[in-house]
Amino acid sequence: MVVWEVGGVWVFGIWFLCCGVSHPLSITLRSSLRIKGILRHGIESKVSLYADDLLLYLRDPLETIPVAESTLKEFGSFSGYKLNFQKSECFPVSRDAHNLTQAAIPFRLSPAGFRYLGVNITHNISSIVRANFPPLIAEMNADFQRWNSLPLSLAGRVQCVKMSILPIFLYLFQCLPVFLPKSFFKDIDKAVTNFIWSGKVPRIRKPILQKSKIDSGLALPNFFYYYLAANVQKICFWLHSPEIDWCRLESLLCSSTSLLAMIFSTLPLSQEQYSVNPVVLSTLKIWSQLSGLAKSQNASSLIPIRSNHLFPPSLTDSTFLQWANLGINNFRDLYENKIFSSFEKLSDKFKLPPTNFFRYLQPVVNVSCFPEINSVISCCK
Repeated sequence: MVVWEVGGVWVFGIWFLCCGVSHPLSITLRSSLRIKGILRHGIESKVSLYADDLLLYLRDPLETIPVAESTLKEFGSFSGYKLNFQKSECFPVSRDAHNLTQAAIPFRLSPAGFRYLGVNITHNISSIVRANFPPLIAEMNADFQRWNSLPLSLAGRVQCVKMSILPIFLYLFQCLPVFLPKSFFKDIDKAVTNFIWSGKVPRIRKPILQKSKIDSGLALPNFFYYYLAANVQKICFWLHSPEIDWCRLESLLCSSTSLLAMIFSTLPLSQEQYSVNPVVLSTLKIWSQLSGLAKSQNASSLIPIRSNHLFPPSLTDSTFLQWANLGINNFRDLYENKIFSSFEKLSDKFKLPPTNFFRYLQPVVNVSCFPEINSVISCCK
């Protein structure tokens, strides 16, 4: 769980000696009106729970901390389980929260950051990268140096990378939506190559080793591909589960466009003018990396009609939201057999009222005016 700077917020990492009864506690904390969580765009976050690890997100610490502490002590009095205060940490995020002292809170103060589920949490993107990935590479190099003394075959060394190194990196790729340059993966590949060939000159090219065993390879992991896959998974949530809280929040942090409009438009895109959220920006940069690798950076016919920066009328006219409710979600829906459908056909298919004829003309004009949208006509199905 990554927490970016928000006003008047504390993040608490709380550890219980037993996790069997922590779920009722999380329900109590979420439902309490006196405990104020992070509130952004109408979405309030109070608790993140994984096994026996509990994260509390609190604002107005002077008022909320005593209430939360009282709830935790009450929970311990009738459950028989107690809170481990020595392992519990407070992470102040906003400037106001940094003004409080250790004497004012019952938990250990960790202003620089804390570790949660194996991930080092800090205040911003650059520091969170430095806190997690360089130490992991140093740990990998230390493992390689220790394993070099073992009598391992080439296949055995590849298995060491697959079973011991890859899962740790993949876990961070999945937890941290941060952009990593290709130079980062070149360093990993250099260290892996040096290990599997015991420091000698490679006798088989890396792409051959990375092929599956069916294709006469050894299935050596491609760390860059795993990084892309782990982050593109988040885009799948944008597409198929937009109602999830974190998807809604990231969508609300876009201005003059939508998440779907940005991923289906022509790449590369100047993302900074449409969103200031570091998570959204990192994910879009990674999407651009993948699109460049696949040589597919043209606009897609799946680009949405509503909330689309390439189609300005959709930003001010609520009629296009009604179109989405009727089933016209993207420009592909306006075509039939690669031909722009007539208003009569669209009216029969989607039950458009006659008063929408002027709105129908707007996509017709914009398709011809914008090369990014016009380029999808030839690939519409």
